[in-house]
Amino acid sequence: MKQEFYDYLISIGKRPNTANSYRSAINGISQDYSQRIGEEINVYEIQEQDKINGISQKYSLNGDYANVGNNGNGTWRCAIARYSEFFANRGNITINKIKQESTYEDNQIISTLGVKMCASPLNQILYGPPGTGKTYSTVNKALDILLGENRNSDINSIGKLKEKFGSQVEFVTFHQSFSYEDFVEGLKAKTDDGDLSYEIESGIFKEICENSKGQQKIKLKLDDMEFNDYLTVGQQFITITGQGFEIVNIDDKIKIKNSKDKEYTLSRNSILEYLKRQDFHETHGHYSYQPKIAKYIFEKIDKNSLEESVLKPHVLIIDEINRGNISRIFGELITLIEPSKRAGESEVISVKLPYSKEDFSVPNNLYIIGTMNTADRSLTMMDTALRRRFDFIEMAPDVGLVKGDFDGIKVGEILDFINQRIEILYDREHLIGHSFLMGIDDLRGLRNVFKNKILPLLEEYFYDDFENIRKVLNDKEGKFYQKIEVDESLFFDDENIQKDSYKKANIDELTAEDFQQIYKNKDE
Repeated sequence: MKQEFYDYLISIGKRPNTANSYRSAINGISQDYSQRIGEEINVYEIQEQDKINGISQKYSLNGDYANVGNNGNGTWRCAIARYSEFFANRGNITINKIKQESTYEDNQIISTLGVKMCASPLNQILYGPPGTGKTYSTVNKALDILLGENRNSDINSIGKLKEKFGSQVEFVTFHQSFSYEDFVEGLKAKTDDGDLSYEIESGIFKEICENSKGQQKIKLKLDDMEFNDYLTVGQQFITITGQGFEIVNIDDKIKIKNSKDKEYTLSRNSILEYLKRQDFHETHGHYSYQPKIAKYIFEKIDKNSLEESVLKPHVLIIDEINRGNISRIFGELITLIEPSKRAGESEVISVKLPYSKEDFSVPNNLYIIGTMNTADRSLTMMDTALRRRFDFIEMAPDVGLVKGDFDGIKVGEILDFINQRIEILYDREHLIGHSFLMGIDDLRGLRNVFKNKILPLLEEYFYDDFENIRKVLNDKEGKFYQKIEVDESLFFDDENIQKDSYKKANIDELTAEDFQQIYKNKDE
């Protein structure tokens, strides 16, 4: 059965190393499950589909053993789900062929259990020290979600990702001033001819949730719309609450007068928002005039074509997620992002938003990818509500990506030895990332990156504890930091001053031998 499972994985487009990992994961699950139930079980020998499905459910995202299912960044969970699918469809060439040709691979395949097959978790955070390529890696993670494992793309930046997928991808950076009003929705002040008014404006999270819903809509051309083409001055309407009003002026905005002779100016965006949503039964925080006008325009428009009603995966990338106040930014929505609490799931939860009073839930095709710099804040200090709801994927320095080898200097060795010492003298959350030294191919470039990047970072890490910094650099001879003798005549009573002072050497004068000394031991 092992070989059949391996062949099945290859047939649906899995790479050999992935297929081997899944095949080995089933052995691990067999051992783990046996210990839990007190009975020797070999998953490969089970012949009942229900039993396999039951085990798969136990290791799923919402199962009793979900924390174990996350082993290997979710390899166990994926492996048993794939095995359940394989067992149900043995010999079904048609199904295998369909899965091979699937655009979204794991994310779009529904198993016989009626739940989504896994690949990427709905909520994940890439964490690691500076320079480990966390933000860069979010692009690859997003492409895995949007295109699947068989992707062949030259997209290597957030900008290109947005250009290719449009509203399917959003990017935001958290900071200390970022708030719920920026992220979900809030009141924004507007002025018109000196008159101050407030409108409810959706934040980036609410917008991408709305885009994720994939409702069937008429494809409208709104950018060049002229209200005069559809409305006339003096035209009368009745609001959805039964109040009469009439249009008194039309330009880029629309001015109306209600039954009490009070005039209001309706902004262009507030009317176009209803035309985009094509939902004319809620006020969405505006006056009740906009939906009535928008509905009238909608009915008069010469319809172009229907958009496909497809639930495409959407991705929200949150850079520096640990720099924001999570409780303040997410508010009550932190519960709604859990996989089991999302729209379309059995335990779905919706809340009424505080400003628009709309019922709101998070769609189950929205993926959230965050990045976290561990040098800014330790993983152990993260908001516990956030930690429970996200998968955390470590991005450690990768010495293998540092290829520099010139003038007898092995740049990868420099990174390796510096990080070994930092881990002993400080911790692994403050290592030096590989990206600082990637592409360094001459002595001048190495001097510059040490002078402008690495040494300032070490000084920040060790709070100017230059003795430890010298230990990290193996700087026995003071090539990087030179000790200054204290002039005791500066002080009265011949005080014995214990504090050592250091000054940074002229890094531009360092030789190849000075850099080699970082990774050479005492005997060399």
